[in-house]
Amino acid sequence: MTNSLSLRVTSRSSAFAFKGEKIDIPAVAEKLNVAHILEGSVRKAGNRVRITTQLIDARSDTHLWPETYDRELDDICAIQDEIAVTVVEQLKITLLGAAPRVKETDSAAYALYLQGRHLRQQATAESYEQAVALLQQALAIDPGYAAAWNELSMVYTKQVNIGKRPIDEGYALAREAANKALAIEPDYAPAHANLSTIESENKNDLIAATRHLERALQLEPTNVEILRSTANVLASLGRLLQWPAFACGFN
Repeated sequence: MTNSLSLRVTSRSSAFAFKGEKIDIPAVAEKLNVAHILEGSVRKAGNRVRITTQLIDARSDTHLWPETYDRELDDICAIQDEIAVTVVEQLKITLLGAAPRVKETDSAAYALYLQGRHLRQQATAESYEQAVALLQQALAIDPGYAAAWNELSMVYTKQVNIGKRPIDEGYALAREAANKALAIEPDYAPAHANLSTIESENKNDLIAATRHLERALQLEPTNVEILRSTANVLASLGRLLQWPAFACGFN
């Protein structure tokens, strides 16, 4: 749904509920409560990718524009950015600020990062060790990869939690990695949330923890991981039932 001041985008999980179903565009739009549908496909051949997109006016079920992007895989982030900007231009939306930008990342580093994140989520001593190795490889390729630094920080913390890395060493490594992520991207919300966890668990410094969380919430107020970290700090503060007060500050 659009107007002259804003663009509301339906969540990925809601949109993907229709994957594989044969439902016409107006019906999908009505269920999602949106005015336009962006659909497309991705095909990969060797190191090249073809992304075909089309923007549809759901009310009239007509195509506003189609576009095909043929690119090398190492340029995938730039393609995302280009598509986003094109959609904004076609919908004639006036944005508050510049169009979103996607930082380019080496495709090999990105693949290693995804593998590392997957291994962290498996939550075993072996998977944590493998995750560290893969994330270090990613950072050797792209030292300016903030998300990889933050992911590495989280793995170090997990290793401490299961007794596979000494407390002082693990938290020192975790804090250093998270700070490197913020040095690269000062507004990277997950790193602020991660530092909040580190300050709370390692130093029991709830003042520093809440400061990082407030910043994380300002940047990404609907991020599930950040909200989970917020709940943990609220529990530590004994304010589990005082979410409105927290949302407005810690006074």
